[in-house]
Amino acid sequence: MFSCIEDLQALKHEALLSDKLSNADLLFGGVTIVCGIPGTLSGGYVLDFMNSSISNAFKVAEFNVQAAQQGTVENA
Repeated sequence: MFSCIEDLQALKHEALLSDKLSNADLLFGGVTIVCGIPGTLSGGYVLDFMNSSISNAFKVAEFNVQAAQQGTVENA
C-alpha cells in the first residue's frame, strides 16, 4: 500500500518537473529568437558598412565575444 503512494508521489514530482522544464525550453527559445534576429541583422549591417569579407566577419564575431565576456565579468 505504501509503495503505491510513494509511486504516485514520484509520478507527481516527475510531472511537475517536466512542466517546469517545458517552461524553461519555451523561455530559452523565446530569448534565442528575440536576441538572435536583431543580432543577425545588426551584424550584417556592420559587415556591409565594413566591406564584407571573411576577415572582417571574424573581427565582428571576436568583438561580440569580447563584449559578451565583459558583460558576464562585470555582472559576476
